[in-house]
Amino acid sequence: MIPGSVNITPLWLCTRMKRFLVGVLALSLASSGCSIAFLDKPRVTPDNKAECDSSYKYPLIDGAVGVVGISTPFIMEALRDRRASNPNFLLYIPLWGAGVAGVISAIVGRSRVGRCRDLKDSMAATVVAPPAPAAPQPTDQPPTQPPVGPPPPPGP
Repeated sequence: MIPGSVNITPLWLCTRMKRFLVGVLALSLASSGCSIAFLDKPRVTPDNKAECDSSYKYPLIDGAVGVVGISTPFIMEALRDRRASNPNFLLYIPLWGAGVAGVISAIVGRSRVGRCRDLKDSMAATVVAPPAPAAPQPTDQPPTQPPVGPPPPPGP
């Protein structure tokens, strides 16, 4: 703090912010790792189908958790009451840990979804089209013509 300056951050804001950030920490720790937990590695089933998840929702959740977990300590430090003696550095470590875990899980999830989509694309390209109907085979007999004769007599 600059000598002679006044801290304008109210104490109640810092207390509420700490409670909010502890909630963010709990949520970050609880939700990081979705991609690793819920996305399976791509595999081919016995009936020749790709079995995997091709949605990016879990990597996006993990990426958001990573960004929040890594950036929250910087926000906490910026809003910290400078008069307080303990800057809550011990709270930063799990937040950064959750952030790094979220980023790693997002990278793993992005890789698994990419491989799944590649597998599905390659399997769709190798699907064999049903055979076309066979063309009529020529015969040795000449084509038959309907008999030509006089028209039928007009009826009564």
